[in-house]
Amino acid sequence: MEHEVVLPDGQIVIANEQSHPDLFWALRGGGGGTFGVVTRVTMKTHEAVSTNGFLLTIMPGFSTKSGEKFTDAVAYFITQMPKLTDSGVTGFPVIRSKNVYGEFIAPAKTADEVNKVMQPIFAEVRKRGATVVSVPIGGLNIKVSDTVGVTYTMGSRLVSRKALKNIDSVKSILKTLQNEDVDLSQPFPVAGGQVSRNRNLNVSVHPAWRDAVIHWVINKKRDAKSSPTDMRKFYTSFTDTSVKILDSMSEPSASYLNEVSQS
Repeated sequence: MEHEVVLPDGQIVIANEQSHPDLFWALRGGGGGTFGVVTRVTMKTHEAVSTNGFLLTIMPGFSTKSGEKFTDAVAYFITQMPKLTDSGVTGFPVIRSKNVYGEFIAPAKTADEVNKVMQPIFAEVRKRGATVVSVPIGGLNIKVSDTVGVTYTMGSRLVSRKALKNIDSVKSILKTLQNEDVDLSQPFPVAGGQVSRNRNLNVSVHPAWRDAVIHWVINKKRDAKSSPTDMRKFYTSFTDTSVKILDSMSEPSASYLNEVSQS
């Protein structure tokens, strides 16, 4: 694997394990595109694998205490993320106040293997009072457009496996985020566990990624027409208050560079 890179001084170099190895190391991980402009990449490819998955919706049940039970059911689902990642399942769940929806995939897994992992979890979610709808994805083209035209501020934390062992802590996080008027909460399971299994690769990925089970992103609406002063106040409050809600579960206060709050 190697990169052809245009450096900030205009020099064109080839970065690989022998030539500019420091640049090659930095490009294979994080950095926000600050090292140069990559104009060509040569990489190792792998055989294509079949992918099975499902489109998931979790909604409150009909109980008179459905709101409380819904939070409990969602918290339980989040605590099961280690089982998902260990089994090669990843996805993009989005939590709102009244539902959870998202697409989940499991590369190189059969439908039976996916069902064996997910059905016991779904059964427990239903037992806790929520409604679960799971639809095989197959060739479905999923389009979500209800957030078009909305300006969000984004923040994130990398959540540890040990933090998910206490369901009461997860419920407390969900309730606090809701009290902070966080519009979207997205506890993404980290790449089906592969990031952790690749911990021996010497690349510039933040070490916390290797132990994180969830990349938890939160989004809060803001007025795009705010004055610079008001926008600064909003970002400061979001960073110092909303994002810090996740700190107690993080590895340690680590986040994904491209999805952080910057005040």
